[in-house]
Amino acid sequence: RLVRAVEIYELTNQPKSKAVPQSELCPQEPTSAHSSLNILILGLELKRSELHERIDQRTKEMFRDGWIDEVRALLEKGYGPNDPGIKSCGYREIMEAIESNQSIVEEVIEEVIAAKTRQYARRQLTWWRRDKRINWVKIY
Repeated sequence: RLVRAVEIYELTNQPKSKAVPQSELCPQEPTSAHSSLNILILGLELKRSELHERIDQRTKEMFRDGWIDEVRALLEKGYGPNDPGIKSCGYREIMEAIESNQSIVEEVIEEVIAAKTRQYARRQLTWWRRDKRINWVKIY
């Protein structure tokens, strides 16, 4: 999207929001054949095991930094499972455990959240790999 926005600005001297009618905006517009920009798009590729380790480590850090208390505070402020920020990986699972009065077993919730995050990362990679403009670079 950023590439397309730059192309539109280069061609029209206007931001995309002014140059293109709202009805014509599309989230996945291909780059224009008329573009004078020569753009190299890089994707960084980790070993799957390294990606999983990073996800697991990040999940542990979030719990260590008080993720459960953060979700409790959000519940007290009136947020629920359908609010936009709560749809991020992990928040809904913690919220459901708190609301159902389950005894919170951090290790179990942590593993469930890490597994769901790994699945989400896999879906993201699948989506990105469909973009043939991306040149993938292995960083291992």
